[in-house]
Amino acid sequence: MESSNSDFFNYAPTEPNPADYNSRDYTDGNYTSRDGTSCTYSAGDYASGNYNTNDYDLSDDNSRDYGAGNNASGASGSYDKGDCSSSNYNTGGFTSGDYNTSDNTSADYATSNYYTAADHIRYTTRAILTYGTDIRIWPAPARHDLTLAGTVLVLSSTSAPICKAYKLVLFVTSPHFRAYFESNPSATSVEIADPNIDLPAIMHVMQWVQIVVDNPTAKFGIKVPGGNEDIVKVRYAAVKLGLELYVRHFVRIYKDRLRDRMPSSAECELVERMALDDGDDVVCAVGERLAHLRRRQVLDMYEVAALEEFLSKHEVMARAVFAADERVKHARHQR
Repeated sequence: MESSNSDFFNYAPTEPNPADYNSRDYTDGNYTSRDGTSCTYSAGDYASGNYNTNDYDLSDDNSRDYGAGNNASGASGSYDKGDCSSSNYNTGGFTSGDYNTSDNTSADYATSNYYTAADHIRYTTRAILTYGTDIRIWPAPARHDLTLAGTVLVLSSTSAPICKAYKLVLFVTSPHFRAYFESNPSATSVEIADPNIDLPAIMHVMQWVQIVVDNPTAKFGIKVPGGNEDIVKVRYAAVKLGLELYVRHFVRIYKDRLRDRMPSSAECELVERMALDDGDDVVCAVGERLAHLRRRQVLDMYEVAALEEFLSKHEVMARAVFAADERVKHARHQR
């Protein structure tokens, strides 16, 4: 048999250096030295109530520096809540009833139950100063903030519910709604007092109010409805509600559709009833068309008679037809 290695049997284990071992090297009071010798450490060396202060960086207040049951001073027990309480650390939100008004980024305007209706109005007023009143050019985060105050119930002139709409979107897009909510920031409903506004037309406008927020890339105005009379009704509703900016394209489209047809007496009456002023563009367009059809003798004798009877009962449309004929006479005289 070969001789034993005397160096191996004569090896004397040295006391392990605690600095070589971290807490995961020790289980149940025992550890194994690097040379394979089993040793026991003193419970007083690694007591649960103590820790190496080098493990804790006192220069900052990160939550990872504070373990459960410990504090920065090294004393056993819980840490002082005054040292690292939740009120001292911003976890991405804002303290109750407060937000930063130094700018108008969405990060400064958190969804919080602590914001009052007046807070929402004040913040949105500041945002208008930054982005303007044309919501189509607002960035997506700012548009999203307009949903934070929730919706209001839109009522008819008889107080019948029509639909719901985002309160702050109405505040931004309409000077009429803005004035109302500035005086009544806590209002949960708004009544449309004008009985001449068509209720389906109001719903059509309010659908756009929803879409312009839900679609962050929406750059368009209110959608043009399919029917010619519906164009007149929706345009009137939008203008009366203070959203004239978003239906300016309606007049051009209505005129294009009027080029190759004869408007009915019901449509002419509707146009007159929903005229915005004496020089209303839609009224003028219909007057031009009726005068042209009569002048070009496109109408038969019965249609001419019906037109004359209609104009005798509708002063606004009669003036529009007369003005159209006068413009043609003046143009011919200038040639």
